[in-house]
Amino acid sequence: MSALTAELPGGSRRESALGVAGIAGGLVLMAAVFLWLWMARGREIDAAEQLRGTFAVPGVPPGWDVALAQAVPDGIFDLHTEVRIVRLVRAGATPDPEPVVAPDTKVEWKKLPDAAQLGQPARLYLAWYDPSSGAKDVERQLDSHDAGELAKLGEQGGKVRVDAGKLRWGSYDADFVHERLFEKGSFRDALRVNLSTQGHFCVLNVLWRWGEKGSRESALTVLEQLPPPTK
Repeated sequence: MSALTAELPGGSRRESALGVAGIAGGLVLMAAVFLWLWMARGREIDAAEQLRGTFAVPGVPPGWDVALAQAVPDGIFDLHTEVRIVRLVRAGATPDPEPVVAPDTKVEWKKLPDAAQLGQPARLYLAWYDPSSGAKDVERQLDSHDAGELAKLGEQGGKVRVDAGKLRWGSYDADFVHERLFEKGSFRDALRVNLSTQGHFCVLNVLWRWGEKGSRESALTVLEQLPPPTK
């Protein structure tokens, strides 16, 4: 009896651990199912038509290829509104491989950009939000709520704000934020700019290649290819 009694606590702990693992596995599975259902509800759209509806362009700007053009629900449980997404990649560009950092390598994040060269935009992500919530969606994209300070980045890196302000876009002064993501022993620059016009809530996300610095000037070359509609 004493031997059996002594085994009970350990057995209970094992059963509890298995139960927790089972619950965690079930939650992960449910999240994967919800994500699959959300993506499955997406539908293909015509990228050129979407661009023509917002910008003074005949279609996809020269020098860019369409990587994705899709309308997806605004949320997993939202059946009424959607976000339209167009992703463009630089035509003829070689793939941008993910950086790999050797184990136990100590990276000094603040020194990385100093030795990096200025790059040209490599990818463009455009998102159009539903008018019912578009103003708040655009504001959220430009607030840099998850950006930190470069001096306080830990070993895992993080995101910092590089610049913010306005870019001249036709007759508009478009709000923008320039961020830099430090991770995997390297960094990647992204600049988001508000290209909303009357009746359209649109944000352009300009991305550069890993290890190349972005700039206002190179972002402006993209805006010149996507001029606003004439009033």
